[in-house]
Amino acid sequence: MTWLRVVRVVVGGVLAVALVGCAADKPEVADVTIMEAKAMTQAVELEVARRVPAELVASIDQSPTGSLLSCEGERNYNWAGGITVYLTEGADLDAAIQGFTDANADGWTIERETSAAGNPRFAIRSPDGVFILADAYADHPVSLEASSFSPCFHLPDDESPLGRF
Repeated sequence: MTWLRVVRVVVGGVLAVALVGCAADKPEVADVTIMEAKAMTQAVELEVARRVPAELVASIDQSPTGSLLSCEGERNYNWAGGITVYLTEGADLDAAIQGFTDANADGWTIERETSAAGNPRFAIRSPDGVFILADAYADHPVSLEASSFSPCFHLPDDESPLGRF
C-alpha cells in the first residue's frame, strides 16, 4: 500500500467513525470484550472479502492487529482493523466490486459512493453492527482496501485503550 493510500484509508476511517457516531441518536453499546469485538469484526472482514470471486483474488491481507477508537460515551470504544483484497493481474474491478458488495443476507446494508479521489467507495454494515468502509483502486496493484469498526463497546476501568489489539 502506498503512503498516499495509507493516508486516504486513515482519513476515510476517521470520517467513517465520525459518521458511525452520528448515525444514531443514542448509540447501542455491545456487551463484548476487546477480543470478542476484534474476532467479530475480523470475521465480518473475511466474510465480505470472500464474496469477491475466487478467480479474481491474488491474495487477501488481513491486519492481525488493530486499535481502539473512542465512540460516544465515557470509556466506549470501537475496535478498528483493516483488510485488503489484492486482485489478479487484469482482473475485472467491476466484477470484484459486484462480489464484494453482494448483499444476499438479510440485515446487511451497503451504500455506494465515490471518494474524493474518484474511486468507488462502499459503506457496509453487517447485521451485528460491524461497519466497513472500503475503497476500490484500479491502479497497480488493483485492490479493494477496507477499514473496519466493531460495534461500540464499554471498556472496563481496569483495561487500557492504548496499544495494539
